[in-house]
Amino acid sequence: MARRRFASGIALLATLGLLGGCGFQLRSYALDESAGRLLVASQLDPARIDAPAESMADVLRSAFESAGAELVDNAEDADLILEILDERSGRRSVSVTGNARTAEYEVSRSVNYRLARAGEELISPTWLRVQRVLRLDLNNVVGSNAEQALLERELRSDLVQQIVRSVNQTLRRQS
Repeated sequence: MARRRFASGIALLATLGLLGGCGFQLRSYALDESAGRLLVASQLDPARIDAPAESMADVLRSAFESAGAELVDNAEDADLILEILDERSGRRSVSVTGNARTAEYEVSRSVNYRLARAGEELISPTWLRVQRVLRLDLNNVVGSNAEQALLERELRSDLVQQIVRSVNQTLRRQS
C-alpha cells in the first residue's frame, strides 16, 4: 500500500514537473504580461465599459477587474471608456448528411468596439469576429444543444480576450 502511494506521488510530481517545464500556465486577463509584469493599475483607473444590457459586458467587466482596473458607472468619472457599439451572432449550415439534414454548423460571433481616453479616440470602431464549426449529433439532440451553448460561451470569451489584448497593446504604446 505504501509502495502504491509512493509511486502515485512520484507520478504526480513528474507530471507537475513536465507541465512547469513546458511553460504551461493558466489563462488570465492580465493586461500586460510582457516582461512578467502587470500594467500599472493607475493607467487603467478609472475605466468605464459601455455596452448594451444583453451583450458581453459582464465578462468584460470581470476581465478588467481581474486585471486591476477600477470600473466606474459615471462617464464623467471615467478616464478610459471602452464602448461596445454592436454585437452579432450567427449560425449557418456548412455540411449536410445524405438525407439532406444539417451535419455541421458554423457558429460565429462578432463585436464592434471602440476605446477612448479623455475624449481622444485610441481605437477607432473595430470589428472582431470569431467562428467555430459545431458538429451535430442527430442521435443526441440535447447534447448537441449543450455543446452549442458551451461553444457560444467560448466564442464570447475569445472575443473578450482579443479586446483585452488590443487594449493592452494600445495602452502600452501610449505609455
